[in-house]
Amino acid sequence: MSIYPGFSTEAMTRIWSDESRVAAMADVEAAVAFAQGEAGDIPKSSALAIAAATAEPFPTAVLAAGWEAGTPVLPLLDCFRSRLDETSSEHLHHKLTTQDVVDTALMVMARDATAELRRLGNEAKAALASADDRFGRVPTKARSFLQPAADTTFGFRIDRWLAPLDALLSAPLTFPVQIGGLIGDRDGISDEVAALAADGLDLDPAPRAWDTDRTPVVDIVTHALRFGRWSEKVAGDIALLSAFGEIRTRGGGSSAAAGKQNPIDAMRAMAAAEACAGVASIVLMGKPHELERGLGSWHAEWFAVPLVFMTSGAATEAVRDSLSTLEVIT
Repeated sequence: MSIYPGFSTEAMTRIWSDESRVAAMADVEAAVAFAQGEAGDIPKSSALAIAAATAEPFPTAVLAAGWEAGTPVLPLLDCFRSRLDETSSEHLHHKLTTQDVVDTALMVMARDATAELRRLGNEAKAALASADDRFGRVPTKARSFLQPAADTTFGFRIDRWLAPLDALLSAPLTFPVQIGGLIGDRDGISDEVAALAADGLDLDPAPRAWDTDRTPVVDIVTHALRFGRWSEKVAGDIALLSAFGEIRTRGGGSSAAAGKQNPIDAMRAMAAAEACAGVASIVLMGKPHELERGLGSWHAEWFAVPLVFMTSGAATEAVRDSLSTLEVIT
């Protein structure tokens, strides 16, 4: 079942597609092999052959096959080996483990997804600036406990929407490479290799592996969730102000009440944000990962993290659309 378009966006669906997941894992194998070739851990000729093997896409069936084989990396490696000679095959996946490949690929996709969230956030910010130019000086009633309170301007309300968005758009975030080997001690993997691989993938270096320290994943999920929560706040305000008759936005029709105009973009934003919060809880409220390699909670991230970004993207896109058609009724 596809969750696009209601609970994802075209860009987010592409970033987290099966094709993108497999390509990201293959890119990790190639980047690490190149780094190991540069460091002298494997022959450069093998590193170049491994990189060249990624020229054609790998089948997405490796993801489903992974549940039979044990990990999705095993069938991916079989595909790699079918494109390599015997010597190069011996140096493929040198000293790596499945978690190195899957986690690093996750960070590659999360980096791109975060950039997309920020693009949508900046477009929402532009829509807010436009609304402020047109309606910022319009008098309105501020509301406390939903009841009319002090006199203010619509620009005051826009500022209240804008400030947390500005903070979110400028919040620092890192996307660390994950290279630790079987138990995360980097046995046989030098810091040089980890740094070169991070540079090749445009990720941040990591001083150590984070196999069961899921802080990097919690951080990216929290960041995406904040976009969803911001979108839900603004969309909820828009829905209330629309019901109060103070504003109007693009309306959607009703199958039962002719002429009824529902604030459809705000509705989509609120629905997607609710879904985002629910799926984010799988990561944020999940059990800690056991010992040196987690069982179950790590695998649940494969399901949850893409959905967090998809639903957050949908919420941010929808509130952007709602703000773009906002009119204050004077």
